[in-house]
Amino acid sequence: MASDTSRSLHLWCSFVHKSVTVYPRSAPGARFSLTKQNKCVRSMFFAYGRDNATPSNSLLGILKFENVYKFKVALFTHKILNGSTNISTIFHRTLTRASEIHTHNTRFASKLNFHRPKANNNYGTSTFAFVSSKLWETIPTNIKRLPYTSFFNQYKLYLLNTQSSV
Repeated sequence: MASDTSRSLHLWCSFVHKSVTVYPRSAPGARFSLTKQNKCVRSMFFAYGRDNATPSNSLLGILKFENVYKFKVALFTHKILNGSTNISTIFHRTLTRASEIHTHNTRFASKLNFHRPKANNNYGTSTFAFVSSKLWETIPTNIKRLPYTSFFNQYKLYLLNTQSSV
């Protein structure tokens, strides 16, 4: 069974993962990518077209579409937080740590969170600064403190565990 699972995962990575573009959930292409991902996973397991794809995703260790988006945003945010050199300096100025706003030592700031900019409309809530700061708050603090490679692995495991428990 393990060899079948690894073959299926290899097929997934070869054919689908490269072509699934990560969109915000509100983008026009998001529904298409989600449908494409679910159809491909169902076809790998010869499942009926209306079956839920979540058990198959969990078996293969594949993140659901929404979690792929969260994962990509969190990885980029982690790079910004740690001052990665392969990111443009423009992005380093988009996020402000909560501890830089004022000198009070609050629980919010001690969890390495970012200051969330005010948003008066839907455009404001879809900006990178707003989305990434909101998402970053949901990540456990012990995972946020890890170096990039450990963060990559631990956050992916965290997302896989939370999606299978829902």
